[in-house]
Amino acid sequence: SPDPVIIGSPLQYVITANNSGPDYVTSLTLTDVLPPSVSIVSTTTSLGTLSVSGNTVTVFVAERQWSWIQARITVVPFAAGTITNQAQVSSGVHDPDLSDRLDQEDTLVKLPTNLGVTLTGLPDRLLNGQETSFTATVRNTGPGEATQARVSGWLPPALDLVSVATSQGSVYASGSQYYSWYIGTIPVGGMTTAVVSARANAASTACTTATASSYETDTNPSNNSASTCVSIFPAADITVTKTDWPDPVHVGDDVIYVVGVANKGPDPATSVTLVDTLPTEADFVSTTCTQGGFTLSGHSLVWDVGSLGAGTDSMATVTMRTVTTTTLVNAASAFSEIDDPTPDDNTALQYTMV
Repeated sequence: SPDPVIIGSPLQYVITANNSGPDYVTSLTLTDVLPPSVSIVSTTTSLGTLSVSGNTVTVFVAERQWSWIQARITVVPFAAGTITNQAQVSSGVHDPDLSDRLDQEDTLVKLPTNLGVTLTGLPDRLLNGQETSFTATVRNTGPGEATQARVSGWLPPALDLVSVATSQGSVYASGSQYYSWYIGTIPVGGMTTAVVSARANAASTACTTATASSYETDTNPSNNSASTCVSIFPAADITVTKTDWPDPVHVGDDVIYVVGVANKGPDPATSVTLVDTLPTEADFVSTTCTQGGFTLSGHSLVWDVGSLGAGTDSMATVTMRTVTTTTLVNAASAFSEIDDPTPDDNTALQYTMV
């Protein structure tokens, strides 16, 4: 044990001799012939005297009253391949069954490996609520193959795991922040990749880590882990709506525009401003709003909304008096100092027939 064993690592043999009777055994000799490609580290025996000559370990037991003895030999293999250890017993008492006096054990000695991990994240700058992908690449530069290779990955709280796609092996995910990628065997010079998709849930500098391991000893464990970071910025999805009443409207009558500005989140929007471009074929009468204030410059009405929390909205009414038959066009656009992931819905148009 263990089997297989990595070259240069300890390997222990346990040799047990049993006496099934019916008589006592006298002058028992247990001989263990070790493979030539190992170095002996330590030897012990539960009974008798033990001696070592080259790669042969001998245990001699003169006592009569015993049912079993056990020798333990620890070695270090220094060559790769399959090695064989052969042990046998002999005594001065007749044995009616000689078939079990000899046993051997084969052990596979493997070369160490060198796994290296790289981790990249793209995009490395994103808005809260958007997705990014991390590519984990595992290479084996040898000198031996890597078996039972796996990668453990951790995401920070600001990122939620969406999916993991691999070129080899299988993936187990636990919760929103941990995944285990079982690769299997990576040959010398082999490479395999996994693409980890994650969604941002908070503004932060988010760093993720991936660590590779295998059954074999790694000659350079310092490159078994890799980390990378992405920058997550606040996001506020501002939307604008506009309606009119009445429509159509008679010349000389008033038309009322209702303008709504909302923040769908996920973060609060600050310094929200709405610019309402009023139609030139009508005269401004009045305006009201649920928050903030207005500035009128010509036919441009600027509404300083202020802050809008995620999931909140505000409303304004603008009254205009028609002066001629035409189709009025009223356009309103809003923005804030927080990045908007979907700016296409920041503008609303309203046509009114006079």
